[in-house]
Amino acid sequence: MTSGAVDVYGNPVEAPALEQTPDNMEPVETQPSSKKWRIINYIGMLLIGLINNLPYWVAYANAQAVCTHFNKDGYIGAVSWGIVILSIFATIGNAFLTSKNVSYNIRSIINGAFMFVGLIGTAVSPNIFVAILFISFVGVSSDFGEGVMLGYFASLDNDALLGAWGIGTGLSGVCGAGYSLICQKFKVFYFLSFICMAPAGILYPLIFYFMLRNPNVDTSKPKEEEQEKLEDIEKIERDDEDENSEDKVPFCSCSNWYKSLRFILNNLAMFCFQYVSLICLTDCSMTKQQRIDEPFIFGYFSLGYQCGGLIGRSIKKWFLIKKLEITTAITGVLFVIMLVNSIVVFIAPIYMLIPLFLIGFFGAISYMSVFAVIMEVPNTTQKEREIITNYASVFIGGSIQVSSLITLLLQNVIIKKQCNRQ
Repeated sequence: MTSGAVDVYGNPVEAPALEQTPDNMEPVETQPSSKKWRIINYIGMLLIGLINNLPYWVAYANAQAVCTHFNKDGYIGAVSWGIVILSIFATIGNAFLTSKNVSYNIRSIINGAFMFVGLIGTAVSPNIFVAILFISFVGVSSDFGEGVMLGYFASLDNDALLGAWGIGTGLSGVCGAGYSLICQKFKVFYFLSFICMAPAGILYPLIFYFMLRNPNVDTSKPKEEEQEKLEDIEKIERDDEDENSEDKVPFCSCSNWYKSLRFILNNLAMFCFQYVSLICLTDCSMTKQQRIDEPFIFGYFSLGYQCGGLIGRSIKKWFLIKKLEITTAITGVLFVIMLVNSIVVFIAPIYMLIPLFLIGFFGAISYMSVFAVIMEVPNTTQKEREIITNYASVFIGGSIQVSSLITLLLQNVIIKKQCNRQ
């Protein structure tokens, strides 16, 4: 059988016999397949970002409603603490799994299981303490999933997927706050408000597996294979040793911890400013009667914050700030304004949406900038940047725990009287 090709003399050339694909052949994307799957991967990552954080934000936006349901005033800090109390273990666990090269598919299944069990358990909880326990599972799924995906980006070095993740997580906040606002406005039963979210835990690993891969690949001999035939065997072995040494990065490295210190401190300040404002200072600006008769006001506050976060994540491509301290300082000023308002109320609830929107906006800009800057840390390998990303994400959960402690102290000790206005 001949092909359409001819040699230099014009004679037809026989097509070579089909050979069995060797095991060492690497997959190479065909052009149509590549374009199609870039779109599918982008949509898949957007959905993963949405689902990963949606139950988390539903829990936060319903924190006040959970306390009201179980008739526990002053426990909103305990609920928010429950959401993040296990997060540091989740992210440390993910960093450990990364160092052991555990499959991202397996980790997505683990994450979906935590999400599903947490939502079901929260819905059927008989008291606030059991509810907080299962809410912590919801928090684990968000933080573990975040660590998984941030490491996934670092391993791919794909800025487009990072942007899709940012938009997805921004949408999750708006959707979570909007969903909770609807539940509060129309007095949806506590049980239904959480049970309806449970299918998200099943969808998460399915989307990860079917939409974040590219099965339509061709196989061809890599160029390196031709070069290896001409290279000295000792050089090949030396290259293999160098490659293996790069892949095996120690889980605990003083050098990587030092390089991640700036990002850890920035996250600590930013997340404390954001979460104390969102949970504590908004709650303290409301009277007891408002919490009972108009709980949806808290939902509006959450929605305003989340809208700012969504816009901040959406413009990440054009508005990255490499000087992270700038956004930290601006958010700190907004936090002080919110704190003063919780003591001597001088801002009407409708105008509270302005500082909350800005806090969400600059918080999102800072979040996206941190992980973009990590990808440019000098004198690091791809694997080291992946580990540094995990170190930074570990302290996101720790920072939110600190904010929950501050919330408990403010509401029950420091400004207790102001937080219990009639």
